[in-house]
Amino acid sequence: MDEQMAYAMAEYGDYGECFVAEEPEVRTISMEEVAKHSSPEDCWVVLHGRVYDLTKFALGHVGGSKLITDLAGKD
Repeated sequence: MDEQMAYAMAEYGDYGECFVAEEPEVRTISMEEVAKHSSPEDCWVVLHGRVYDLTKFALGHVGGSKLITDLAGKD
């Protein structure tokens, strides 16, 4: 296990517990609102018509958070 993965697991625990919501909130979110969440500290991404808050996930991404945060606020 590399150092970055070890950090992510120590910081956030099991991905299954950390990143999966029990009951997802369903509401309409405009691209204007998504665009407001375009920083490493507040990272929303649209994928296949769904909005995901990847802020915590990006911090533990094995390829580096920049790969995720470069997509923040975009479809």
